[in-house]
This record gives sequence, structure tokens and C-alpha cells, in this order.
Amino acid sequence: PKTVELKSDVVETTTYNPSLDDETFLAKLKHVPPSIVHSRPVAEEDVKVDVLSIGSDTRFEYMPAQLETWAAAPSVRNFYGFTEKQDFDPNCSSFMDDEAARNAYINVCRSPKLGTKAYGVGHGKSGGWFCAQRRHGRALGWLQAVYGTRGGGTVSSLPDILIIVDDDTSVDVGKVERIISEHQNEGPYAAAGGVFQLGKYGGFKAAHGGFGTYFNRAAVEQLTRPLRCDVGADAHAAMCTKLRENRAGELDVYRPEDSIFDVFFKLASRPYFCMHSDWMMGYMITNYAGADLVQVDPPGKRGYCGDESINCHYQNPALMREFAMKHPQRHQRKLSAILDPKTVELKSDVVETTTYNPSLDDETFLAKLKHVPPSIVHSRPVAEEDVKVDVLSIGSDTRFEYMPAQLETWAAAPSVRNFYGFTEKQDFDPNCSSFMDDEAARNAYINVCRSPKLGTKAYGVGHGKSGGWFCAQRRHGRALGWLQAVYGTRGGGTVSSLPDILIIVDDDTSVDVGKVERIISEHQNEGPYAAAGGVFQLGKYGGFKAAHGGFGTYFNRAAVEQLTRPLRCDVGADAHAAMCTKLRENRAGELDVYRPEDSIFDVFFKLASRPYFCMHSDWMMGYMITNYAGADLVQVDPPGKRGYCGDESINCHYQNPALMREFAMKHPQRHQRKLSAILDPKTVELK
Repeated sequence: PKTVELKSDVVETTTYNPSLDDETFLAKLKHVPPSIVHSRPVAEEDVKVDVLSIGSDTRFEYMPAQLETWAAAPSVRNFYGFTEKQDFDPNCSSFMDDEAARNAYINVCRSPKLGTKAYGVGHGKSGGWFCAQRRHGRALGWLQAVYGTRGGGTVSSLPDILIIVDDDTSVDVGKVERIISEHQNEGPYAAAGGVFQLGKYGGFKAAHGGFGTYFNRAAVEQLTRPLRCDVGADAHAAMCTKLRENRAGELDVYRPEDSIFDVFFKLASRPYFCMHSDWMMGYMITNYAGADLVQVDPPGKRGYCGDESINCHYQNPALMREFAMKHPQRHQRKLSAILDPKTVELKSDVVETTTYNPSLDDETFLAKLKHVPPSIVHSRPVAEEDVKVDVLSIGSDTRFEYMPAQLETWAAAPSVRNFYGFTEKQDFDPNCSSFMDDEAARNAYINVCRSPKLGTKAYGVGHGKSGGWFCAQRRHGRALGWLQAVYGTRGGGTVSSLPDILIIVDDDTSVDVGKVERIISEHQNEGPYAAAGGVFQLGKYGGFKAAHGGFGTYFNRAAVEQLTRPLRCDVGADAHAAMCTKLRENRAGELDVYRPEDSIFDVFFKLASRPYFCMHSDWMMGYMITNYAGADLVQVDPPGKRGYCGDESINCHYQNPALMREFAMKHPQRHQRKLSAILDPKTVELK
């Protein structure tokens, strides 16, 4: 925008041609993921639905509520949630909240030449509203990165149904499936909960975003395929003809082999984007989806939500839960029966820990499972010269709001690059809690784990009535598999993808990231280093130090590298012979699951998948660090204290969302750097 010269009160919509730098920036930006990326496996023969929700940090809890309620339908494969943090300019709202700047922007957009005299009517006082209109375009760029063949996607990665909604929308996914299934083989098809006609830009039908818009697979394929409108003929000549009409300026941003999603992603990035998001989506569908925008029956009604409704608008989290009760979906299939403890035969009260050797099928299942992402994957760019921190939080769907609260408070520190949040949905067996809540089954399991041979007579003490607790002890191991997939060179990661600091916490933990940075920085070049907020000594498994998970555990880069590197303990020598020696001692059964070139994270991922996993997660993490991280587990100073959280604390436990916000106020971090100055409207001179 710095290079755009505005003349009088009218701007020509066809003069903006992004420079090479802008194009490069946008090409990278579309790969930056949204605030929420939630994926779950869907059976090959089932319908696969992806949901894109456009939300805001001002009410972040709405999107997790969608994810927990109607978007928990078993056919929903991916859920993507966008907020201000992924905007072209994350500081847009600050600029547009200035009345003079906002009025100047509106005056340009309402000029007769643009034909958008109603732009912003009824929203004149809300700067955030204007910024949010671009967010759909920003999100289309992400979808192109996921689905487009040039972005690493494939035709097989396309969903059968794409649902685009606002964050205050509820949708009966089953009803949408039935509607779309009738048109799945008829070519592109698009429908919406509320359709209206507009005359601007040559006339088109638009969709009320709050009632949802639905695309079949053919429509998604049409909108994500590369177009060659610079040559004599194209398989979709009609789309090129529409491009050349250039009614909304789309030809100005088109480049050969761009898709329509690419075009509207770039169109939304322009200094003056004068389209309501509903207009943009309707204009795109009418002109480029190869489909008429169909009104579903019954249509959505403002202020009404009934049993027959397909979609409802103005839904807060409480109303979403009510909607989900009225619109039940079929039950989620089990991810796998391989690790269902119901199939394990109990022999007396003792089981040999060294007899479980996963079959080839198990190994194949686990190799795939570790690439299934957690419930929350939040990434943000961090400057190359800055410390890069990754946070892994172990949570639960029973209090899902805790992890978004961490993300909004202390984990919003500018050095936090990635935040990963795990719940029951990613467990080896997502039905574990149902099984372990059965008292007889749980007692039989506990008796095995407390056998003298295992040496874990205290396992489950104080937790005997909570089936979910036992299942949660495996969750750290499950999460280590994901970290291996992200960081390990065999999983597509590289040494450069390692964080400088890895923080592992429970979902009710708060951490002063700045203080942790200072502690780790003193040991960053000394080899592997691991510290924790609360350290205690245990005698089992040969003796080791363990960490209270609720106070956080912290690893430097060298420790992460040590734990993710492949080991060859099947040959005569290995660069880390000491680790192989420990493996062969097999005190916790880790040798039984090791395979050549597994990392330590791989080993403990597989160890946690075993039918009987009799380690408290604190024990497992401490045992792994003591024996394999090449570092002593250090107690940070001051140590965490149960029931106490002060200004001097590095970490606090038993934090609910309100206490996390209080902690963040007491422990301020330096401000987040701007993602880019390229699209900062403050630099646009208005004439």
C-alpha cells in the first residue's frame, strides 16, 4: 500500500499490481495456519467434511464451542478457525478504530465509481468490522495452500463437503450431508442458509455468512484448480472470460496458474477492499464456481432456531450446546480397535511388561497416528533472530476452554511460535475413558499395574475413581509422537524446525515465558538441558527425578535434538552409545517397542500405546529425561508451590481461565512484533 497513490476521493480499482515483494509475501502468508487447526481421521468410505470458521479474538471461545458441539460430527475431518492474528495486517483494527482514518477509508469505498455506496452502513463505528471483511479472503488462501496441487495438496485431499461459517453459527452437519449428497455427482454445487440478490458488480446472489455456505467436492475442485487465462484456450474458458470483465478488479491480481481462491485471497489484501465478505463470497460463487447459489430449505431465520433448522445464527457457546442436543449426530467411530483395552485378556493380577511386541499392523497404525495433529495447532511467525518457543499443552475436552485461555494469555508471548493442545480426541483409543469408567474393568487394570513385578504399587493412588485420569497418563506419550513427526528428520522436520525452547505443561498451568527464556538462555550452549517447576525423586525403575507436570517442564534446543534423533542400537556402535545401553537395560519395557532408527520420542510414544501402560505421566517424562535426554532434571528457582501464585513465580498450577488472565497481567511480556509492515494501512497517505 505504500506505493499506491490515491487521487481525490476516487481510487481506480484496476491500478493495483502487487510488486514482486508483495507477491512473495502473500505466497508465504497463505501457508501460515489459522488460530485453530483441528483434524481427526475419517474412515475412507465416509463422507469427509471440512469446516472453515471466521471468528475473532474478542470472543475466541466461540470457535472451540463450535468444535465441541455441532462440528464434532464424525464426518468433520478438519476444522480451521481464523481470527485477527492471521489478518493481512494484524494491526488493522487499531488503525480502523481511529474515526478520522476510518471515515477517510469509508469515503473512498463509497465512491460512485466503486458502486459500493452501502459499504459499512450500520457498521460505521466498528473498526474491527471492516478488518473482518477481508478475513474470508485470507482464509481462502489457506484453503488453497491445503487443497491446491501447487501447495502440496492433491485432489484426494479435497473434502466431499466444505462448510464456511461465522463463529456464531451452528450447523446440522447431517442435514447438510443429505442435501449435498443429492448433488455430489452433478458437477459444482453451492448452497447457503440465507441467500439474497444484489445488483452491484453486474448482479449476483450472495449468502448471509451467519447462516453458512456449503460447497460440494466439484465446486471446491473448480475454485482451487490453476487457470491459464494468458494462453489461447483453457479448459474453463468461461472463468477466464469473467476474469477479463474485471468487474471487481480481480484481473489485476491474477497471475498465470492462480486459482480462483488465489485471486480472491489477493483481492482481499488490497489497500482498499470495499466488499462485504458476504458480497465477495456470493460474487465468487456466481461468477466462478460454475454453480448457482441455492437457498436451502428451510432457510435460516434471524432470531429463530428450531428443531427443523439446518443452521442457526447469533449462537453463543451455550446456544451451540443447546443446538447440538436438538440435532444429535451419529456417534464418532472409534479411531482404532487395535489398542482397545477391552480386547486385552487379563491373566491373574500380573502381566509381563516385556511380552508386548506390536505386530506389523500396529506399527503401521502408530506410524500414521503420530502424524494426526492435536485439537489445537496454533502457529505464528517469529523473527529469525528471536528465540523460538514451542508449547505443548496436555488438556481435556471436559474443560476445553483452558487451552484457548493459555493461548490468549501467557502463551501469547511473542516468542511462542507453535502451540499444540492435546485432548481425548487424539488418544490411542478415544473410547478409553468409557472403558475405564467401568469400575470392574478399571480395578482389574489397576491390579495389573500395581503388581509387585511392575514395581508400581502406588499407580493410581488417589485417582482410583476417575477413568479419565488413567487414560490421560498416556496422552504425554501420544503427544511426543506428534512432536517427533514435526521435528524428526524422517517425519518431514529438519534440525532448523527445532525450537530453541520446548515447554510442556498441563492445561491448567501458567508460565512466565520471559523468565523461562532467561533461564534456558544461560544453558543454551552447554549441551542438553532440562528444567521443571517442581522436581521430586523416585526410586522405581532404577531411580530418577520426575517433574510435576502441572508446573511445566522446559527443554533447550540440544535436549530436543537429543530426544528426536534416530538411534541405531542394533549395530556395533552409535554416536549415543549411552542411550543404547539404557535401552538394553529395559527397565520400563522400552527395548520391547524400539525399532532401528527410532528416536527416544518414538520409543515413549509407542510405550504409551501398550495395552498396559502403568506409568504416571510425570514418571514417564522424568524417567525419559533422566535416562535419555543427556541432562539432569533441574529445579527452577523459585520452585512452583501448590496453591500459591505470586509475582515472583515462574509457573503456577491449578489455573482456570480467569486466573490465567490474572497471571498474564502480573507477568507482562514484550509486545508481539507485527507480522508485516507491507499491509499496514497506517502508511497509506489519504489525499
